[in-house]
Formats: sequence, C-alpha cells, structure tokens
Amino acid sequence: MEQRTERAKTFWQRDGVFLLLLLLIFVLRYTPSILRGDLFGPFKDNIWIYGPIFSRASEIALHGSCPYWLDTMLTGYPLFDSPHFSITYPFYFLGWINYGIELDAVFTLTRLTFFHLLILYLNSYAMIRLAGGSGFGALCGATLALVGGSTVGYSTWITIIASYSWLPLLIGSAIWLLKRPGFASVLLLSASASLLIIASPAQSVIHALLFCLCFFACALPWFAKNQGAGHALKIILSLLVALAFVAGLTAVATIPMTIDTAGMIRHVGDRTAVIGHQRIPWQAFTGHQLEPAQLWHVFASSWPLGILGGPYIGPLGVAGVTLSWLRFRGQERFGKFLVIFSTLFAIYGLLAGLGTHSGITQLHFHLPLLNRIREAGRHLIWFTIFVSLLTGLGFDTCARHFRLSLSGRIGAAIVASGLWIVELVIAYRSHTWNWFPLCVIPVGLVLLYLARIAITPLLATGLIFSGLAAAIAHNGTTPSYLASYYDPENLTALRVIRGLTNLPGIYTSRIAFRDSAFWPGHWAMDASFYGIRSFYMNMTPVPYDQFLDMNRESLPNYRELMGARYLVCGEKEKPRSDSDTLLFQDGQYRVYRLANSMPLTVLVHELGGYYSDAAQFYSRITLGFDYNRIAYVSQPDYNHVSAFLGQRSPLTEEAPDFVQIVKSDFNNRALCVATSAPSLLILNEYYNKAWHARVNGREVPLLRVNLNQVGVLLRQGRNIVHFEYKPALFWKLLILQRATFAILVLTAIAAYSVGRSASLTQSSLVETGPVSPNTV
Repeated sequence: MEQRTERAKTFWQRDGVFLLLLLLIFVLRYTPSILRGDLFGPFKDNIWIYGPIFSRASEIALHGSCPYWLDTMLTGYPLFDSPHFSITYPFYFLGWINYGIELDAVFTLTRLTFFHLLILYLNSYAMIRLAGGSGFGALCGATLALVGGSTVGYSTWITIIASYSWLPLLIGSAIWLLKRPGFASVLLLSASASLLIIASPAQSVIHALLFCLCFFACALPWFAKNQGAGHALKIILSLLVALAFVAGLTAVATIPMTIDTAGMIRHVGDRTAVIGHQRIPWQAFTGHQLEPAQLWHVFASSWPLGILGGPYIGPLGVAGVTLSWLRFRGQERFGKFLVIFSTLFAIYGLLAGLGTHSGITQLHFHLPLLNRIREAGRHLIWFTIFVSLLTGLGFDTCARHFRLSLSGRIGAAIVASGLWIVELVIAYRSHTWNWFPLCVIPVGLVLLYLARIAITPLLATGLIFSGLAAAIAHNGTTPSYLASYYDPENLTALRVIRGLTNLPGIYTSRIAFRDSAFWPGHWAMDASFYGIRSFYMNMTPVPYDQFLDMNRESLPNYRELMGARYLVCGEKEKPRSDSDTLLFQDGQYRVYRLANSMPLTVLVHELGGYYSDAAQFYSRITLGFDYNRIAYVSQPDYNHVSAFLGQRSPLTEEAPDFVQIVKSDFNNRALCVATSAPSLLILNEYYNKAWHARVNGREVPLLRVNLNQVGVLLRQGRNIVHFEYKPALFWKLLILQRATFAILVLTAIAAYSVGRSASLTQSSLVETGPVSPNTV
C-alpha cells in the first residue's frame, strides 16, 4: 500500500500536476469559442466537401453497412481508396456518432477537430517526455505545439489535423526506440505511425517518411559509434518489427489508394490538373508559400497568412530555442544530438516554407514523393514541431542546471517584455485575445506549491509564457455566422432540395442540375445530405472517367440513360426536350420530370450492337436508342452475349417478365427476377470492379453494359440475383489489419504479463532478502 502511495505521489510530481495544467490550458483556450458556437473553417471545403462526405459516410455506417462508396455523389464515389482519409480510422467515429446534415455536420467536424487538437497537445507532451524532458518542459513545449502557426492553419481541415496530431508521438517514439529498443518502443512507434497513415494516407505520410529516413540515417551511425554495434543492431531489428506491424495495419489504406490513384485526376491549381502519378507542373508548384516580408510573423502575430501552415512560434518559442542552446554544452551527448538535429530540421521547415525564395522548392520539385506536395507552406509543420521539442528541452535543462547573471536576467526580461508587448498590441487590434488561459498562472503556482515542487524563477516564467501564448495566439476558429452555409445561393438551393424529398422515386433515381448561378457540384453535395443521388461532386482527386462523365451535361440522352429522373433548372437554363414535364417552381428554380429516364433495374432480351471505344458509344447515345429495351456491350463481349441471348428454350408455363427488389441497402441489391427468355439484367449503377453478383447463390461474372452500367446474364425462368459492392482487395487487407491488430494486442499482453511477473519476483526477493545457506 505504501509503495502504491509513493508511486502515485511520484507520478503527481513528475507528470500529474503538469498534465492537469495542460488540460486546464486547453479548456480555457477553447471554451469561449465552444460557448459561442464558433467553427473551424466553415467555408468551401467543409461546407461542400467534408461536411457532406462525412455526413453520408456516417449515415451508411450507422445503418450497419461499411461506407465503401458514397451512392449520392458522382454516380457513386469510391471512398475505400480515397487519399483524403481511410474509413478504418477509429477516431472519425464512423458508425458511432451521427454527423447530422447541413451546418450540423460542420459542427460535428469542429468537435472532432477539438478532439484531435487535444490529441496533438498530449502527444506533444509525450514527445518531449520521451526525448528526456521533464513534465515542466513538456508543458511549455506542448503549449507551443498547440498555438503554433501550422497547428492553427491545419485545424481548418479535419483530415489534416487528425493525421498530423500523431506526428509528435511518432517523433517521440522514434527517439525512445533509439534509447531503449524493445517491444514497448516498437508498440508505440507502430501505433503512432499507423494512426497517422490511416487518418490521411497522403502528404502527412510523406512527411513522416522523410523524418524517419533522415532521423534514423543520422542516429544509427551515432549510436553504433558511441554505444556499440550491438545496440545499433537492436535498433535495426526493432525498426524491422515496427515496419512489419505498420505495413499490416495500414495496407488497407495505402495499397488501394496507391493502385487506384493511377486512374484519378487531381486538380492542382486554377485550370491545372494531373492524371494518375503524373508530375505536378512547375507553375502549379510555387503557390501558397511564405513571403520573406512575412518572416516577422515568426515572432509575433499568429493571425493566418492565407497559406496552409504558419511560421508563428512567438516569445515562448524564441525563449525555448534560446534556452536549448544556452545549456548546449552541459547536455549529455544524445541530448546534444537531439538539439542539433531538431534545430536543423526546424530551419529546414522554415526555409522550405519560403518556397522559391529559399530555393528549397526547386529541390523538392526533383525529389520523389516530396514533389507531390505542391504547397510550400505545408512544410512549416517541421518548424512548429521541432521548435516545440527544442522549447521543451530548453526549459527543462535550464530549469535544472542553468543560472543567469543579474545582467542576463535583466536583458532577457527586456527582450521578452518587448516581444509580449508587440503581441498584446496585435492581439488587441485583431480582437484575437482570450484572457481565460491566464487563469492557469495563479492556479498553476498553487498546484506546484501543493505538489511540493520548487517554484524557481524560470519555472514561473515558463508557466507565465505558456499562459500568455494560449491567451493571445489565434485559436483558428471562426464565428458560425460567417460560414459559407449562409450564402444566399446555398440557402436557396437547400430550400429547393428539401422540396425534392417528396417526389416519387427520388431516392432510387438520380437528379441533374443546370444552374449558372450556383455550381452543380455544390448542388450535389447539398443534395447528398438528404440522400438524393446526382452526377456531380466537389472533390479532388476523383476517378478520371467519372470526372469526365460529370461534365457531359451537353451530351444528349446520357443523363437519362444513367438514371436522371428529375432536373433542376436555374433562371437561365431549360430542359432539352419539350416532353419533359414541369413539376413545380421555387423562386427562380424550376423542377422537371424527365420523360425518358432509365430506372434502377432493366431487363433486356436483345442487343443493339457493340462499341469499340467510349467515343463510339457516345456517338450512339447522341443519336438515341431505346435503352429500356436494348443494350450495347463492348466489342469483346458482343459475340458471347449475343449467343447467350439467342439460346431460348421452351417453358412448360411461360410467365411475363418481372423484376422485384426484395432487399436494398447501401452495398446490396437483392432482386427476384422472372424472365421468359435468356436476358441481360442491367443495374443502373456506375460500373466499378468492386461490384459483384451472385445468381441463385453462385457467383457470376459481371458485364460492363452501355459503357458504364453493371450487367449480368440470366437464364430463362426465375432467378434470385444479388448485387454487392465489396472491393475484394480492400476486404482482404481489412482482414490483414484486424489480424495484425490482434497479434499486436496479444503480444503486448504477453509482454506485460512477463514483465509484471518479473517485477513481482524481484520485489519479493527484495522484501524477503537472500536465502541463508544454513537454512534447512
């Protein structure tokens, strides 16, 4: 009992009191924004990209289905291979929470952003502790990571902040693995790297890989020289084991994305796009960079600069970096290595953020992987993270071993006061201050006193600096009333969409939008909130074929072929056919029922012909044909399908054709089909290799019909047909992920049990003492 009390007391003094102060700073920094209902990035990307996508994905997951794809966007958008995020990331809470619709979805994204900012804050604390810093130093450094310019910039996008929130823990676990290679460090490195990757298997992965390559390439020779080849070999073996775990846990996100990206189009600027793995053009590679005239923002003014990232570290970071080098000579050898490496990487991040002004962009343009990151400001994350590490180590080492002379203290006080005065003036003018975090200063001093921790001048200074930084630095939120949601065009579109929900067949057909005032991609994302399916999407990258189809608005009959039953026209637009029926008008918008819409399922008995390529089929659909009676297949399939449809056999009792949907959910369509002759059953969904079909319980090959539809051949009589959207490779890799996770957990439990048993045995020997040789 006494040992437990002593351990609890030790934990409270080393970490408990500082973790409590950390949580208090976080709560006080964001409470006013939460109470006001402020949002992170309530503009284009969250209103018309992430809000609708996460809303629909959560709805699918809450109904017990896996959100492999989103049926409401782009005639079926495959989500399982998206580079934006993996549906297997646990902390998007898909299947656990309801994101809601419209602005509620953006509020949910904001709450998730708060959650991941807290993860980043705690992981930054852990990074500094794993690097050898004390709880006090970790509090100062982690606070800088929270208020740093890149953190504030990244908080606008949930997928970016979610992924980068694990980067500090990855850095800390890499440092720990160098010092103590073994299963514990392997477990931590594997977990942090895996969560970073599956949160967003994109640019954060490139940054993590860059760090690991540079860090271990520098550290392994150093350890081999200073601690022997045996220790270096343990590090290498631990890295190999960690790499195996990471590969097993993240292959479900990285492999499908890497394969399918080859067929996607990515917009990289105004009227500039790349297809697949093409190199980004130079003219699209030089935007969103830090200007030399903005370098003063390193020291003051955390206000966003219009780039993805920010250089701000403020007086807290300046003090931390200065302290880390003031005590450089007195540090141990590995501490010196960390300070040098962190300083160099921080400088690299700042220079890389300057882009073409420093020449780093010219270098990145020719380096593999790094030439996939086109916005130089993204690299400023290195400046934020490594300055936070230096700050933690600087405050820690100086608090324990360093004393300034009186003149030095006066000079430091003058410089610090000048920087804070500038910060206060800027914060006052920009109305970004929030004085609540200053409450942590008196509360912290009281807690430190009660914990019997000596309150030195430097410790008090670090606490004051942390409170001021959290109070003055911009927290990244925006008042909700400024959201793009309240744009008049968007509110009008949402009103029209709500009126569409009562139309018959609206959820099994598709809708087309023609509007010059409000982009159809925004219409589509708004319609997705209500489960209405369309042809458009506001997203990049997307499958190239579907992107082309999204822009085939002028192709006659094609929208109707792909299931468009309704049409919304703006004030200056009108339908092509006089036979389309006007249903109602809402303000400047008119809603029509299209006359020749193809339903969700069609049964045909004959072919109209074949097409050798897409252009030939588009020419055919332009001329028009009865797609409810005949179909076209590709030239290689024509002879086989034509012969099959001609194999009619007499029935004892001929029944009329009918198709009845007996089950329909997000990934499955089960149909009962009766046909009087061999038939081709068409499912009017966009063709994807993830679709599979079973007829009477047996898996059958799918046909690509009418260029982009799903088809299956049926013999004469009654058939039970089951269509399922289930990407085979993704499913196998998902099983691998689950198996790897189970192995990791079981190994962790076994290692803990062995370690616990050894600890208890050692404690027992200590308590009883050695056995006397005279004892019988």
